[in-house]
Amino acid sequence: MRNKISMAFVGIVFILLGVAIIGNAFDAWNFTIFFDGWWTLFIIVPCVASMINNGVNSGNVIGLTIGVLLLTWQQQFIEKETMGKLILPAILILLGLYIIFKGFVKKNSPSKIAVDPGQIDNVSAILGGCDRNYSNIEFNGAECAAVFGGIGLNLKSAIITSDCKITCSAVFGGIEILLPADVKLKISSTPILGGVENKFVSTTNPDAPTIFIEATAIFGGIDIK
Repeated sequence: MRNKISMAFVGIVFILLGVAIIGNAFDAWNFTIFFDGWWTLFIIVPCVASMINNGVNSGNVIGLTIGVLLLTWQQQFIEKETMGKLILPAILILLGLYIIFKGFVKKNSPSKIAVDPGQIDNVSAILGGCDRNYSNIEFNGAECAAVFGGIGLNLKSAIITSDCKITCSAVFGGIEILLPADVKLKISSTPILGGVENKFVSTTNPDAPTIFIEATAIFGGIDIK
């Protein structure tokens, strides 16, 4: 349902742009898409669509913040030097608020996986790197956020006995996830001027546990192997 709503939102945006251009052709009004900072819409619109589709997460919130700051700068509401000073603290504040309040917000994933929040591993890399090796360790899910940094999750030898979920956001950073051969994989991805690459081949065993991955990449990359 959320996916249909997000696609409808993007569709409405394109319809409005088409109507505006038709109006220009008949001199009904003078509208131009090429206003100062028009290119920031390629950041803002996908982030809003991601919020509708996947709910609010660190990736789309940070992406939306960056897009809005860039737009205000292009519109000369904020000077270039001031804007440069605001981006990093704004990201840090938003990340802090997300970490504090995420436990109080009920999120419905497309997979509808019920996992005890106390069993989910939280991994963050901000202006740095973080590697996690789950060799012979029971894995029940993870939430990862890489901002100007990198995260590596090695699940090759992890103990996975039931379905679990990995939520990951890469903003100007990268995340690499290595999965064991005996699991199935389902992905929901939102690349915004970034990329999500899946090189993993799911097992054909119908009784194998499934790993659900929600991936958001904004000016960054997420690799699944």
